[in-house]
Amino acid sequence: MDKQELEKLIKEKEYLFLKEKLEKTNEVDIAELLEPLDIHTTLLIFRMLAQRCGCRGVCRVFCRKTEKTLSVWQQTKN
Repeated sequence: MDKQELEKLIKEKEYLFLKEKLEKTNEVDIAELLEPLDIHTTLLIFRMLAQRCGCRGVCRVFCRKTEKTLSVWQQTKN
């Protein structure tokens, strides 16, 4: 799958087409795609893939982003 095509779909918020493309993409490529994205976009894409089995790499990326976001939020709260 062409990474630039996927990035374009994300930028244009074409999530239905993105979901179709990601279903044919392996978990490593999906994890690489999610890495530079903000937490909100990552969460949206992660939830689209939630029923997919074996996405450990994607889950790791999502967990790291969530922990980082919570840490920043807690610091600003104090």
